[in-house]
Amino acid sequence: ENSHDSLTRLGNRSMFARQSQDTFSTLPLVSVIYLDVDGLKHYNDTQGHDMGDRLLRKAARILRDLSSLNVYPYRMGGDEFLLVCPDYDEKAIEALRLRLQEKVEQSNRECPEPVVSFSVGCATGRAPIGLEALVTEADQRMYAQKRAKKNLL
Repeated sequence: ENSHDSLTRLGNRSMFARQSQDTFSTLPLVSVIYLDVDGLKHYNDTQGHDMGDRLLRKAARILRDLSSLNVYPYRMGGDEFLLVCPDYDEKAIEALRLRLQEKVEQSNRECPEPVVSFSVGCATGRAPIGLEALVTEADQRMYAQKRAKKNLL
């Protein structure tokens, strides 16, 4: 309970905090992907919180599928998720972002309701840059993408 999110079964913010101090703090190279599930409020408001929970569980399954690639997924709260990717450089994190996009499309074809979509921000750093700085950078990039998507609508 104090290390995993009960809805998604992913590591939670507390687990991330512990691992960022213990496991990730000594990495010479790390990338992060900060994700926000698009449309959760719409599902909650129009189809109920059960559908919103289904959306979050579906998103978590997609992220969990990536954990075999040396990727650590966390639910940071609400509709926000984080992937920590040790030893991923800029090229590797872009390949992972594309793989994530493929997994989302595949999941939506196999199970079209609810439709999962993410706003995504990536950041890569080498020691001595701290993981917190990378998460902040990725979070800002994710929000920039989210704003750009809203401006297109």
